[in-house]
Amino acid sequence: MENNDKKVYLRIGEDVFGSGNEIEGVEYDWTPSMVLPSMEIIKNAERSLDGSMNVDIIKSKKKIEVMFPLLTTEALKVIMDKFNNDELKPHEVQCYGEPAIDCYVESIDYLPFMTASEDIMWKDVTITFIEL
Repeated sequence: MENNDKKVYLRIGEDVFGSGNEIEGVEYDWTPSMVLPSMEIIKNAERSLDGSMNVDIIKSKKKIEVMFPLLTTEALKVIMDKFNNDELKPHEVQCYGEPAIDCYVESIDYLPFMTASEDIMWKDVTITFIEL
């Protein structure tokens, strides 16, 4: 990676999210309201015959949730076209200047919202990435 390792709020592949950028030729002026990195622990818990709980930690993976407060239908379409796929296509995700990690999209969640002028907007759009 070249200069992309400097302080980056959010970068997914070649797309750096911020004001005045473009994704696949479509200009946008929206930035995620929150980027929440966390750890997901994959574990197996079983009870033994004496009643004690045995927990085996199999692996820990990084999880990144990217949240947008309100998007237009055009902006949501760009996100859905880019990240909504049936196969586990890897995406290189970097946030807060941390090293980039290869992730897949676990889910994309959103709620419809109708404005006073009866335009449909999408609120609380959340993309969840899980480390491969």
